[in-house]
Amino acid sequence: MTHALLKVTDLKKSYGAIQAVGGVSFEVMPGEIFGVIGPNGSGKTTMFNSVLGQISPDAGAIELKGKNITGLSPLELSRRGVGRTFQTLQVFGKMTVRDNLIVAAQEHSGSMLSRMFAPRATRAWARRPMR
Repeated sequence: MTHALLKVTDLKKSYGAIQAVGGVSFEVMPGEIFGVIGPNGSGKTTMFNSVLGQISPDAGAIELKGKNITGLSPLELSRRGVGRTFQTLQVFGKMTVRDNLIVAAQEHSGSMLSRMFAPRATRAWARRPMR
């Protein structure tokens, strides 16, 4: 039996009397593409920010590969492979795919500066510029 890669159970977040997220539960299986849709103000961003450690949920549990990650910091989540992209995704067209990924990297060994100016890859596929 395959277990969920990400499991959110009864996630809740309120701001005073305003309930932004009211008991959201879902599972994302390995290889699955999972979407969240809803009108503006329905709590999508609050839910994502809770899962990604940007804000603490008031209740509920978040599991990654069967381990509870509820309340972990964004840095710790990044170290576990959890990342985020935004709707406005831009790349540097004159940079290689590798260099774009280095710029976008959230947490790897070394500083952002050392990653940006790391030696170029020697493999031909990593040196091709993006079009």
